[in-house]
Amino acid sequence: MVDSFPRQINFERSVDRALSAADPDVDEAEEGQARYSCSARELAVVPVVRQIWTMPLLVVLTGPIAAGKNTVADALAKRLTDRGKTVVVADVDDVAAMVSTPGAAQAGLRFAAHEAHGALVGQWMRSGVDYVVVVGPIYTEEEQAALTCALPDDAVALWAVIDATVAVTFARAQADPSRGLSREPDFHHAAHRRFRDLLPAIPADHAFNSEEMAAEQIATAIEATIGAL
Repeated sequence: MVDSFPRQINFERSVDRALSAADPDVDEAEEGQARYSCSARELAVVPVVRQIWTMPLLVVLTGPIAAGKNTVADALAKRLTDRGKTVVVADVDDVAAMVSTPGAAQAGLRFAAHEAHGALVGQWMRSGVDYVVVVGPIYTEEEQAALTCALPDDAVALWAVIDATVAVTFARAQADPSRGLSREPDFHHAAHRRFRDLLPAIPADHAFNSEEMAAEQIATAIEATIGAL
Protein backbone atom coordinates (compact mmCIF):
# COMPACT_ATOMS: atom_id res chain seq x y z
CA MET A 1 0.00 0.00 0.00
CA VAL A 2 1.36 3.44 -0.88
CA ASP A 3 1.59 5.89 2.01
CA SER A 4 -0.03 9.29 1.87
CA PHE A 5 2.80 10.74 3.94
CA PRO A 6 6.59 10.19 4.05
CA ARG A 7 8.05 7.38 6.14
CA GLN A 8 11.73 6.96 6.86
CA ILE A 9 13.52 3.85 5.71
CA ASN A 10 15.26 1.98 8.52
CA PHE A 11 18.69 3.59 8.61
CA GLU A 12 20.67 0.71 10.09
CA ARG A 13 19.36 -1.66 7.44
CA SER A 14 20.21 0.90 4.78
CA VAL A 15 23.79 1.15 6.06
CA ASP A 16 24.15 -2.63 5.99
CA ARG A 17 22.89 -2.80 2.42
CA ALA A 18 25.11 0.07 1.35
CA LEU A 19 28.20 -1.48 2.90
CA SER A 20 27.46 -4.82 1.29
CA ALA A 21 27.04 -3.12 -2.09
CA ALA A 22 30.30 -1.23 -1.67
CA ASP A 23 32.29 -4.23 -0.41
CA PRO A 24 30.77 -7.74 -0.73
CA ASP A 25 33.53 -9.15 1.53
CA VAL A 26 32.31 -7.23 4.60
CA ASP A 27 31.35 -9.66 7.40
CA GLU A 28 28.18 -9.19 9.46
CA ALA A 29 28.05 -9.45 13.25
CA GLU A 30 25.58 -11.75 14.99
CA GLU A 31 23.15 -8.87 15.40
CA GLY A 32 23.18 -8.40 11.62
CA GLN A 33 25.12 -5.14 11.78
CA ALA A 34 28.04 -4.71 9.40
CA ARG A 35 31.49 -4.37 10.99
CA TYR A 36 33.57 -1.60 9.54
CA SER A 37 36.19 0.86 10.67
CA CYS A 38 36.53 4.60 10.11
CA SER A 39 38.33 4.54 6.78
CA ALA A 40 38.26 5.77 3.22
CA ARG A 41 35.96 2.83 2.42
CA GLU A 42 33.41 4.06 4.97
CA LEU A 43 33.49 7.53 3.49
CA ALA A 44 33.09 6.11 -0.01
CA VAL A 45 29.86 4.35 0.98
CA VAL A 46 28.10 7.58 2.03
CA PRO A 47 26.66 8.28 -1.46
CA VAL A 48 25.28 4.74 -1.57
CA VAL A 49 23.62 5.20 1.83
CA ARG A 50 22.13 8.48 0.67
CA GLN A 51 20.73 6.81 -2.45
CA ILE A 52 19.02 4.10 -0.40
CA TRP A 53 17.86 6.53 2.28
CA THR A 54 16.22 9.02 -0.08
CA MET A 55 13.41 7.42 -2.05
CA PRO A 56 12.04 9.26 -5.09
CA LEU A 57 8.70 10.99 -4.71
CA LEU A 58 5.99 9.76 -7.06
CA VAL A 59 3.70 12.28 -8.75
CA VAL A 60 0.73 10.82 -10.63
CA LEU A 61 -0.97 13.03 -13.22
CA THR A 62 -4.22 11.64 -14.58
CA GLY A 63 -7.27 12.99 -16.32
CA PRO A 64 -9.16 12.83 -19.62
CA ILE A 65 -7.61 12.86 -23.08
CA ALA A 66 -6.12 16.24 -24.08
CA ALA A 67 -6.65 17.79 -20.65
CA GLY A 68 -2.98 18.81 -20.62
CA LYS A 69 -1.37 16.06 -18.53
CA ASN A 70 1.80 15.79 -20.62
CA THR A 71 2.16 19.57 -20.89
CA VAL A 72 1.94 19.85 -17.10
CA ALA A 73 4.39 16.94 -16.69
CA ASP A 74 6.91 18.64 -18.98
CA ALA A 75 6.52 21.98 -17.17
CA LEU A 76 6.90 20.30 -13.76
CA ALA A 77 9.96 18.34 -14.90
CA LYS A 78 11.59 21.53 -16.17
CA ARG A 79 10.94 23.38 -12.92
CA LEU A 80 12.42 20.54 -10.89
CA THR A 81 15.45 20.00 -13.14
CA ASP A 82 16.13 23.74 -13.06
CA ARG A 83 16.54 23.24 -9.30
CA GLY A 84 19.11 20.51 -9.91
CA LYS A 85 16.72 17.58 -9.34
CA THR A 86 16.60 14.45 -11.46
CA VAL A 87 13.18 13.62 -12.92
CA VAL A 88 11.75 10.64 -14.80
CA VAL A 89 8.49 11.10 -16.74
CA ALA A 90 6.76 7.76 -17.36
CA ASP A 91 3.69 7.83 -19.62
CA VAL A 92 1.34 4.84 -19.84
CA ASP A 93 0.66 5.70 -23.48
CA ASP A 94 4.37 5.48 -24.31
CA VAL A 95 4.43 1.93 -22.97
CA ALA A 96 1.24 1.05 -24.83
CA ALA A 97 2.82 2.44 -28.01
CA MET A 98 5.45 -0.32 -27.80
CA VAL A 99 2.80 -2.71 -29.13
CA SER A 100 3.04 -2.75 -32.90
CA THR A 101 0.08 -2.49 -35.28
CA PRO A 102 -2.83 -2.77 -34.62
CA GLY A 103 -1.84 -1.31 -31.23
CA ALA A 104 -2.35 -2.20 -27.57
CA ALA A 105 -6.08 -1.44 -27.38
CA GLN A 106 -7.01 -3.28 -30.57
CA ALA A 107 -4.81 -6.24 -29.60
CA GLY A 108 -6.43 -6.51 -26.18
CA LEU A 109 -3.17 -5.54 -24.45
CA ARG A 110 -4.13 -2.22 -22.91
CA PHE A 111 -4.16 -3.56 -19.35
CA ALA A 112 -0.93 -5.44 -20.00
CA ALA A 113 0.54 -2.05 -20.91
CA HIS A 114 -0.60 -0.74 -17.52
CA GLU A 115 1.14 -3.67 -15.81
CA ALA A 116 4.35 -3.17 -17.79
CA HIS A 117 4.22 0.55 -17.00
CA GLY A 118 3.80 -0.22 -13.30
CA ALA A 119 6.84 -2.50 -13.35
CA LEU A 120 8.86 0.24 -15.06
CA VAL A 121 7.79 2.84 -12.51
CA GLY A 122 8.58 0.43 -9.67
CA GLN A 123 12.15 0.09 -10.92
CA TRP A 124 12.62 3.85 -11.24
CA MET A 125 11.30 4.24 -7.68
CA ARG A 126 14.22 2.07 -6.55
CA SER A 127 16.76 4.23 -8.35
CA GLY A 128 18.66 7.36 -7.38
CA VAL A 129 16.34 9.85 -9.11
CA ASP A 130 14.53 12.51 -7.09
CA TYR A 131 11.10 12.43 -8.72
CA VAL A 132 9.10 10.03 -10.86
CA VAL A 133 6.21 11.70 -12.69
CA VAL A 134 3.58 9.29 -14.00
CA VAL A 135 1.17 10.33 -16.74
CA GLY A 136 -1.82 8.43 -18.04
CA PRO A 137 -5.43 7.28 -17.79
CA ILE A 138 -5.16 5.55 -14.42
CA TYR A 139 -8.79 5.46 -13.38
CA THR A 140 -10.04 2.09 -12.14
CA GLU A 141 -8.92 0.27 -9.02
CA GLU A 142 -7.30 -2.34 -11.27
CA GLU A 143 -5.36 0.31 -13.19
CA GLN A 144 -4.29 1.93 -9.93
CA ALA A 145 -3.17 -1.45 -8.56
CA ALA A 146 -1.18 -2.11 -11.74
CA LEU A 147 0.76 1.08 -10.95
CA THR A 148 1.15 0.69 -7.19
CA CYS A 149 1.73 -3.06 -6.77
CA ALA A 150 5.38 -2.83 -7.83
CA LEU A 151 6.19 0.23 -5.72
CA PRO A 152 8.49 0.02 -2.69
CA ASP A 153 6.65 -0.27 0.62
CA ASP A 154 7.75 3.20 1.72
CA ALA A 155 6.76 4.96 -1.50
CA VAL A 156 5.02 8.31 -1.21
CA ALA A 157 2.62 9.33 -3.98
CA LEU A 158 0.87 12.57 -4.82
CA TRP A 159 -2.13 12.18 -7.15
CA ALA A 160 -3.32 15.11 -9.23
CA VAL A 161 -6.24 15.19 -11.66
CA ILE A 162 -5.86 17.50 -14.65
CA ASP A 163 -9.38 18.10 -15.92
CA ALA A 164 -11.27 19.95 -18.67
CA THR A 165 -14.66 19.66 -20.33
CA VAL A 166 -15.07 17.40 -23.34
CA ALA A 167 -15.76 20.38 -25.61
CA VAL A 168 -12.35 21.81 -24.74
CA THR A 169 -10.42 18.53 -24.87
CA PHE A 170 -11.93 17.56 -28.21
CA ALA A 171 -11.06 20.96 -29.70
CA ARG A 172 -7.48 20.54 -28.47
CA ALA A 173 -7.25 17.05 -29.95
CA GLN A 174 -8.60 18.25 -33.28
CA ALA A 175 -6.01 21.02 -33.36
CA ASP A 176 -3.13 18.55 -32.80
CA PRO A 177 -2.26 16.69 -36.01
CA SER A 178 0.09 14.37 -34.15
CA ARG A 179 -2.83 12.71 -32.37
CA GLY A 180 -4.46 9.57 -33.65
CA LEU A 181 -7.63 7.98 -32.27
CA SER A 182 -8.25 10.85 -29.86
CA ARG A 183 -9.18 13.05 -32.84
CA GLU A 184 -12.07 10.76 -33.74
CA PRO A 185 -15.33 12.07 -32.19
CA ASP A 186 -16.79 8.73 -31.06
CA PHE A 187 -13.55 7.53 -29.49
CA HIS A 188 -12.84 10.86 -27.80
CA HIS A 189 -16.30 11.25 -26.30
CA ALA A 190 -16.40 7.62 -25.12
CA ALA A 191 -13.00 8.00 -23.45
CA HIS A 192 -14.11 11.21 -21.77
CA ARG A 193 -17.31 9.58 -20.48
CA ARG A 194 -15.24 6.72 -19.06
CA PHE A 195 -13.05 9.18 -17.18
CA ARG A 196 -16.06 11.11 -15.89
CA ASP A 197 -17.78 7.92 -14.69
CA LEU A 198 -14.65 6.69 -12.90
CA LEU A 199 -13.50 10.02 -11.48
CA PRO A 200 -14.92 9.30 -7.97
CA ALA A 201 -12.62 6.25 -7.72
CA ILE A 202 -9.43 8.24 -8.40
CA PRO A 203 -7.53 9.02 -5.14
CA ALA A 204 -6.89 12.65 -6.08
CA ASP A 205 -4.96 14.80 -3.62
CA HIS A 206 -5.47 17.79 -5.92
CA ALA A 207 -7.63 18.60 -8.94
CA PHE A 208 -6.86 21.30 -11.49
CA ASN A 209 -9.00 22.72 -14.28
CA SER A 210 -6.77 23.31 -17.28
CA GLU A 211 -9.40 25.62 -18.77
CA GLU A 212 -8.83 28.02 -15.88
CA MET A 213 -5.13 27.46 -15.19
CA ALA A 214 -2.20 27.32 -17.61
CA ALA A 215 0.10 24.30 -17.49
CA GLU A 216 2.85 26.39 -15.92
CA GLN A 217 0.51 27.52 -13.14
CA ILE A 218 -0.54 23.95 -12.41
CA ALA A 219 3.08 22.81 -12.41
CA THR A 220 3.97 25.60 -9.99
CA ALA A 221 1.16 24.56 -7.64
CA ILE A 222 2.25 20.91 -7.71
CA GLU A 223 5.88 21.89 -7.15
CA ALA A 224 4.86 23.90 -4.08
CA THR A 225 2.94 20.91 -2.71
CA ILE A 226 5.70 18.34 -3.18
CA GLY A 227 8.23 20.80 -1.80
CA ALA A 228 6.35 20.70 1.50
CA LEU A 229 6.50 16.89 1.79
